[in-house]
Amino acid sequence: MPYFRPYRSAFHTELKDHTMQLVDIIIPVYDGLSETRNCLISLAESLSENQIECNVIVINDQSPNQELVEWLRGYCKENQIQFIENETNLGFVRTVNKGMTLSTNRDVILLNSDTIVANNWIDRLIDCAYSKPNIGTVTPVSNNATICSFPNFCQENPLPQMEVAQLDKVFSTVNYGCSVEIPTGVGFCMFIRRKCLKEVGILNEEAFGKGYGEENDFCCRASKLGWENIYCLDTFVAHVGSVSFSTKKEALVEHAMAKLEELHPGYHESIADHIQNDPAKIFRVRAYLDMICQSQLPKILL
Repeated sequence: MPYFRPYRSAFHTELKDHTMQLVDIIIPVYDGLSETRNCLISLAESLSENQIECNVIVINDQSPNQELVEWLRGYCKENQIQFIENETNLGFVRTVNKGMTLSTNRDVILLNSDTIVANNWIDRLIDCAYSKPNIGTVTPVSNNATICSFPNFCQENPLPQMEVAQLDKVFSTVNYGCSVEIPTGVGFCMFIRRKCLKEVGILNEEAFGKGYGEENDFCCRASKLGWENIYCLDTFVAHVGSVSFSTKKEALVEHAMAKLEELHPGYHESIADHIQNDPAKIFRVRAYLDMICQSQLPKILL
């Protein structure tokens, strides 16, 4: 069932009583100069629009793209962004874990380097997360995020033609305060409450190696401990997808799906049930209709 959260009341009360006034945004980077540049620039532009203070952590996982590495070094230094360079290629999962363990008391947002963010997206994700005491993870809407994809459900939609900031405003307006529970978050952009992270533990490095499936495993473990994984329907984050994994994706996904079923029997059935019920459908439709109304396409009156 959809959950309509109150506007910021629970959010501000709990945060004021909490020590977590700062959120770590962890961005692992391996390849994709243009995508990474777009991600970090969009993030920098959005920070001033958010009330929550953030510590941005960019981790170079021994990228073979020297042009990208040089740009990262210069950009992070110029913008006072925490920049870490792995001595060896650790892989996505170990790199994320490295970022998450830099602090012991901050909530985290895992953000892929091929995403584009806009407006007060951070405040809305955290607003959603703190609307209930047992929310462990929060995932926004995206064009390319399996069960959180828009406009076509469970598809790798291309980047939207509409400006990301404008499309995000569509979602923040028509789906204001709306969210639904999902069986798993999606790791392209996923908020994790620190209390949940402490109880569940870090991502499973042994089972999921270089990437894919690690966030699903984390969310399954969280669910077993009573935490909810929530789909935040009033926030949109664009996602290119597979920039660092393009040539290996099929094999990684196949391995991950088998491992998930082994570790969490019934996982695929729960995903199938969610897809069949599709509780977020009405919210996608509302956003799509509003997007069409705001587009520059000619309107036909019948």
